[in-house]
Amino acid sequence: MLEIADISVVFGGLVAVKELSFTVSPGQIVGLIGPNGAGKTTVFNAILAVYPPTSGEVRLNGRRIDRLPTHRICRLGIGRTFQNIRLFKDMSVLDNVKVALHRSFRYSLFDALLRTPRCRRQEREIDYAARDILEYFDLLSVADDKASSLPYGKQKYLEIARAYATRPRILLLDEPAAGLNASETEALMDKVREIMADTHCGVLLIEHDMRLVMGICEHIVAIEYGAKISEGTAEYIQNDPKVIEAYLGTQDEKDAAVVEDLAAVTGEEE
Repeated sequence: MLEIADISVVFGGLVAVKELSFTVSPGQIVGLIGPNGAGKTTVFNAILAVYPPTSGEVRLNGRRIDRLPTHRICRLGIGRTFQNIRLFKDMSVLDNVKVALHRSFRYSLFDALLRTPRCRRQEREIDYAARDILEYFDLLSVADDKASSLPYGKQKYLEIARAYATRPRILLLDEPAAGLNASETEALMDKVREIMADTHCGVLLIEHDMRLVMGICEHIVAIEYGAKISEGTAEYIQNDPKVIEAYLGTQDEKDAAVVEDLAAVTGEEE
């Protein structure tokens, strides 16, 4: 279980995340939603100690992890994708996955320099494992292509495949459907469900596509200005006035926006 316990992240005088708490359990898909600038990606960075929390704790299976180096947190079982794709674009699709798999294998620098039998055996095992993962994500046919040559949708799949290769207990997905069309988004939803069913990992999902969030997440946490404003099922969140106001504004703000839009259309000034 991933536990976020009263974490705050402060940059100078800016409070990016404020006393936020929630949990992600094995086999559970949790959505983290909020308007642009609400602090969602900062929460991911706090979980992985990219920006260690100013206060509060992040725990994995009861162990505090927020003061560990990011690579050690990954080894403990938290994988991540990024809002902006961060593949090794000049490397092959296969090699992108192999990079993630190397954390699961052990051979020394001496083995690597001399290409010992142990090194060659583990390299073969890595190759087989990487190809199995690419087949699972329907990417095996492009294994030898450069990552940068893939269509955008397949690059998204490759980034998830690379996170999956770390064998995560918890998978953090930062806007995985951004830039995808409706059919690609639907296929992605099915793949995330499949990953969770196969691995029983927990999934924490940031996404602006509310159809995806409401369709796939059994539990949703809504934040605004870094603070939690609501938490519950998809049905509860959809009907919570505080969430509706955070996304749409107050009635006065909406009325003012309508007046402004009309003035822009007619060329009149208020």
